[in-house]
Amino acid sequence: MRVNIMVIPNAKKNRIVEGIGQTKIFLAVPAKKDNNYSPLLKFLSECYYVQRNNVSIVSGHTSRKKLVQIYK
Repeated sequence: MRVNIMVIPNAKKNRIVEGIGQTKIFLAVPAKKDNNYSPLLKFLSECYYVQRNNVSIVSGHTSRKKLVQIYK
């Protein structure tokens, strides 16, 4: 399954808001320049009940808009 997401860093708590065509992910970690995706991928794996290595970023590595592949 592929999911279009918009990442919003520096939120008060981690949460997911699903919308039409795009899902917003609020993360309680600050944005970093070294593109550390581990908090995002860990949170998505917990939300979709899959292992961490079954979640990967397809496109948008340097953007807040990303396309994520989730293998179930």
